Amino acid sequence: RHMLRKTAVLGACLLAAVGPATAATHELKATKDTVHWGYFSKTLPHKLAIKSGDEVTVEMVSHHCGDDPELMIKGDKNLEEIFAWGPKGPGTTHDTVMRGMTGSGDGVHVLTGPIHVEGAEPGDTIKVEILDLYPRMNKDNEAYGVNAAARWGFHYGTNGKMEGKSALLGLITGAADTDTKREMTHVYKVVFGKNGDDKVAAYGDPVYSARYAQNNAVVTDCLQQPSELPEATREPTGPACIDGKQTWTGYTFPGLLTDTSKVKKDTSVAGRFKIPANLHVGSMGLAPSEVDFADSIPPMPYGGNLDNRRIGVGAAMYYPVAVAGGLLSMGDAHFAQGDGELDGTAIEMSITGKFKISLIKKDAVKSFANLDFPLLENVNEWVVHGFSYQNYLTELDPPSAVYGKSSLDRAVANTMRNARTLLMNKGFTEDEAITILSATGDFGITQVVDGNWGAHCTIPKFAIKELDESSVTYKQYTFAGTSQEYSGGSRTGGGPPFVTGLLLPLALLLRLY
Repeated sequence: RHMLRKTAVLGACLLAAVGPATAATHELKATKDTVHWGYFSKTLPHKLAIKSGDEVTVEMVSHHCGDDPELMIKGDKNLEEIFAWGPKGPGTTHDTVMRGMTGSGDGVHVLTGPIHVEGAEPGDTIKVEILDLYPRMNKDNEAYGVNAAARWGFHYGTNGKMEGKSALLGLITGAADTDTKREMTHVYKVVFGKNGDDKVAAYGDPVYSARYAQNNAVVTDCLQQPSELPEATREPTGPACIDGKQTWTGYTFPGLLTDTSKVKKDTSVAGRFKIPANLHVGSMGLAPSEVDFADSIPPMPYGGNLDNRRIGVGAAMYYPVAVAGGLLSMGDAHFAQGDGELDGTAIEMSITGKFKISLIKKDAVKSFANLDFPLLENVNEWVVHGFSYQNYLTELDPPSAVYGKSSLDRAVANTMRNARTLLMNKGFTEDEAITILSATGDFGITQVVDGNWGAHCTIPKFAIKELDESSVTYKQYTFAGTSQEYSGGSRTGGGPPFVTGLLLPLALLLRLY
């Protein structure tokens, strides 16, 4: 009976995806015309249209490249244009690279897309398989990323419930109040050569640290408010405009360019520690139906800024469709991140990915019936996501109130609810689902910095008889972050996906039959 069940599960997943016999391949480069800053939107015209089952190579650009333009922007024409700051700011309408949901920096990520999936309708599910991820090389054929300990980091206490913030006192020490509010930048260089392959990223080596925006290092022409906003609602963004210039003192607007010649760099950090490579996509999701423009920071039922370090090569994401075509966008790629993303960011890096995108029609797979949360699958695990607010866009008025209301107890409760729903959709009773979750489900903190805090639950397929029963010992498939280095790798260029990611699923598939 169990063999029949496993065969049925595998068959359903293979047959449910709608697509042509021969998939097409596409490339979506990141240019000033193919990215949008800081929001997901159903109003955006798509930049690429595909059919179910097509493969797409997508360039993703980090919004933190400006922390060191010499290392991460200069000499790259497309990046220079994306980060350009004109005489009236970076753009004053949504189609001229306006930054943020209203243009005031309320949303920060550079997102490539959207991608329209033919035939996708509300109630369907879009599956995104991650086949490859590799760093974008600079003019010197090197790759760099940055970790920013920024004002929205957990230890600053600027988001989440007020009653919980007293516990954060003393997490940042310093001789003066300004020291306890410091924002720090750590720049990392990618070291290649993992497993003897000079094209595979091994770890990130710190190059220097610096206090952000010191010595008037971040100055721009004055930002003009978006012309799309009614005059009465426009408010000045950032510091005062003096003689046509604004001098920024913190991470308060996305994409600012640092004059690193003014920065005092502490190079003593070099070689003191290293961060194992764990390339993944921080923000990927579909356009919501509830609003025209949704802030890119808080995650939502349709995905977005999940900041889950498991969304890497070998993983597949499932997103519920809310609007015709789905309108998939992605960005905020990470070189490495630990669970929690404590200081506000990962090692932010421009990364190129190869994805297979498939459409699963409504009711084609019972497990995805009425899916209202982003779901991750890898070879032997399901990873269920939950947030403080399942859908902050409808639960809060205004939605921006989420920044002051999130808590981990709500995030874990919603994660449990979603995990229970998944298991019950797979045929288990509620009581069976609860004992499975308690005995085998690993609940963890995804992030506590994105306004709508996130938790996740990892459910081993072995426990619910979706893997070969002869596999007596359950072994975690995705290793990353601070646990153990992943056995795959992230290369410097294109080519076929890593071998392990192909052979293990094939071996499991053969054993099922």
